[in-house]
Amino acid sequence: MTTPHNVDQAARGSIWFVLVVVMLDVLGIGLIIPVLPSLVRQFTEDPQAQSLWYGLLATAYSTMQFLAAPALGALSDRYGRRPVLLVCVFGLGIDFLLLALAPDLKTLLLARCIGGVTGASFAVCSAYLSDVSSGEERLKAFGFMGAVFGVGFVVGPALGGFLGAIHLRLPFYLASGLALLNGLYGYFVLPEPPRAAPRPQINWRAMNPFATLIDLFKIKNVAPLVWVFVLTTLGQFTLQSTLLLYNQIRFDWGPLPNGIAMVIVGLCAIIMQGFLLAKLAHLWGETRTIVVGLCSAIVTFLAYGIVSSMWALYFVIFANLLYFGVSPTLQAIISTWFGKEKQGAALGTLQAISSLMGVLGPLLGTQLLAQASRMGAHDWQLGLPFYAAGALQIAALVIMVRFQEKFRATMAPVMGGRC
Repeated sequence: MTTPHNVDQAARGSIWFVLVVVMLDVLGIGLIIPVLPSLVRQFTEDPQAQSLWYGLLATAYSTMQFLAAPALGALSDRYGRRPVLLVCVFGLGIDFLLLALAPDLKTLLLARCIGGVTGASFAVCSAYLSDVSSGEERLKAFGFMGAVFGVGFVVGPALGGFLGAIHLRLPFYLASGLALLNGLYGYFVLPEPPRAAPRPQINWRAMNPFATLIDLFKIKNVAPLVWVFVLTTLGQFTLQSTLLLYNQIRFDWGPLPNGIAMVIVGLCAIIMQGFLLAKLAHLWGETRTIVVGLCSAIVTFLAYGIVSSMWALYFVIFANLLYFGVSPTLQAIISTWFGKEKQGAALGTLQAISSLMGVLGPLLGTQLLAQASRMGAHDWQLGLPFYAAGALQIAALVIMVRFQEKFRATMAPVMGGRC
């Protein structure tokens, strides 16, 4: 994975710093996956209380991301990407340190709220990448960020499990140290990206995630693409939130085979977003890349529910490679439409949408799986969450196909002729 060649050395260094910020955010999430249930168990032996608190911690994180993302994006438009990013990076270090030192469940909840706010910096990272790149290089930059997500989700759970076996809180100390060191590095090295447009005044309406969502859906040329983003993201979270539990029920999988499945998912993200996305978008155009990715998702999401063996499921996961290009391509197109002076707010709203889907998707997926589990481990209906996720991709595909020519006509001028 290499950074774009037609940006100067300073911009290239800035891109790598932003990618490291994203890596640490995702790595922190991955580190928590195998450790947090045991950490909750330290404070309560009651299984019902454990489930309640674990769900509350997960919901608090996503909810705070939803509330904070538009505000951070708007603040970065007004005051600059650099100060907002640095505050988030140092806040991330404090979040992990609180998790490491937490004496009770309330402190864990406070730490997860801080983590949700700092995790909303993904929107500012996206805006920074947009500021220092353009055209195809912008799509490459978004692809690199998606690939970093994949790396984080491969390395994070593995490292968290290994370090957690040594000492339950060791993963959090490591993550805190890395975040604080990265913040110091950014303080001395990271420049503010140049922007030709004047910085807008603070728009308090832009701080309200619900208001920014409504405003985004009102924009005639962008609204259909936003609906595609909503539908495909909801389907993605519906699948992700139920896949490991489904594997346990249907195949009696333990940590090892489930871990292998997560590694394959991460590798697919790395391959598609880090190496193939820019080439395929150049070959097919951005809109066709989205269409092909959605077609891939429809077939493979349905296949998730009917495969009957471990190796078949691994193959299906890898066969969904092209789907990993949908989200970064949508973000690149939408951010380009708004121009540099409002990219932070726009990408913050997309991050808020993603966070909201991160709350709704698990609710939908787990409820469907709970209903379908009554049919038995080998009944085809057990795959109901995946069929629902596939139906959401079908709806997204219908919108893309219906508006594809209009997208090309209206988006091509701001996309440099490529769409």
